[in-house]
Amino acid sequence: MPKAVVENPSSAPRGHRPGDDFNAQATWEEILSPHGWLKIGQHGEVTHWRRPGKNLGISATTNIAGTDLFYNFSTNGHPFEAGRAYTKFAACTLLNYDGDFGAAASDLRSKGYGTDETSFASFANFAFAEPPKGLEEEAFYGLAGDFVKTVGPHTESDPAALLIQFLVSFGNIIEREAHFHIEADDHHTNLFTVIVGRTSKARKGTSWGHVRSLFREIDEDWGSNRIQSGLSSGEGLIWNVRDSDDEHQ
Repeated sequence: MPKAVVENPSSAPRGHRPGDDFNAQATWEEILSPHGWLKIGQHGEVTHWRRPGKNLGISATTNIAGTDLFYNFSTNGHPFEAGRAYTKFAACTLLNYDGDFGAAASDLRSKGYGTDETSFASFANFAFAEPPKGLEEEAFYGLAGDFVKTVGPHTESDPAALLIQFLVSFGNIIEREAHFHIEADDHHTNLFTVIVGRTSKARKGTSWGHVRSLFREIDEDWGSNRIQSGLSSGEGLIWNVRDSDDEHQ
């Protein structure tokens, strides 16, 4: 089987990218004919092609073994290498974009190809198409629930955000001494959460402000010195756990 050229060698197929959509929708005639490639015959599901500048013979095939790939075996079939197979997107990129896959994907996206489900913007549009359903009443149990019910009428913060921030903060401030013992394992109160919402509209920071204010009254040192910001990147995490300059070993 000929070696195929994958349009983005650095990553596995994901989502429905412009290149994926182009592979599914485009025809080989649309890709090859404008560049002088001549369709000269059909044998079953395999199509035979002749390169530009050649008067006789076969230079390439498409859809051999049902793969829908373009297989070039001519040493004069520029820009294609002899003995290699190409997807429609790869062939289009070589012929029309000088091998620049990024430029090809961007242009195809502007022409309506692909849903680009892997981009953050598309994820956000999907995630916030409808407001998420609120937590059931049973979630607001005990002291944490009482806190949410007390603060709730006086804030625009989402009740779920208030509850989650409270539980995470409580588990952190009491550290790892308290735990539940289930079978052979100790389950501590440390929680790891991410609160996602629209910038400037989801009141993520507002919910945290209420919780932080409460726990600062309980432990001022924790509220002032034990909370780190700037952890939105790997560099931020490294900076906050680094040794200080006088602690090099």
